[in-house]
Amino acid sequence: MNPDLPTYVAGLDPSSAKLTVVGGYTDTDVVDLEACRLVGTDLAEKCVDAFEWLTEFIAEHSTADNNLFIAIEAPVIGRGGPGSTIPQAIVHGALLAAGAAQRVENITVVQSNNQHWKKSIVGRGNANKDDIAIWVRDEHPDFFERVRSYSPRKLERVDQDALDAFCIRLDACKTVSIRQRIDLNKTRVRREYRGTL
Repeated sequence: MNPDLPTYVAGLDPSSAKLTVVGGYTDTDVVDLEACRLVGTDLAEKCVDAFEWLTEFIAEHSTADNNLFIAIEAPVIGRGGPGSTIPQAIVHGALLAAGAAQRVENITVVQSNNQHWKKSIVGRGNANKDDIAIWVRDEHPDFFERVRSYSPRKLERVDQDALDAFCIRLDACKTVSIRQRIDLNKTRVRREYRGTL
């Protein structure tokens, strides 16, 4: 990443059926929200859909004038057990491959550990869906209202995938900030070292 360029940071919450991404530049609170249904009838088709979607997303948000940093939530074994985790992990692999296939210096694609981003953003690594929703509602009410939706039974609910992607993005913004400070310090140290020769 070039520390002199603005950075577009995206948090991606994948499943074997849908990809949800929240992205925006680090210097603004304005974020984009996008979701993509993986419509393939089998897992291989869904992987192709995920690969092509992320490739298009990267092409749309990456230029020579900006960095692009994408954090993709790593799969975890949840309530569905291996039956839902394995397909999610396979789609996750297709997403990582799409990021790696770009081979461009100003694009970074990383995995985001579920417990890490929850601890970093919400304050507890074992935060549940309600904890995350309450935190976003209290700390970022505008975004919370933006993702509010209604079920067919008219019961109020919020798109949990969007809330997760939002928090993954916030954690990724912290990572980008740290990486940029490290890169600036490396540059400063190199200049100081050259000056002593």
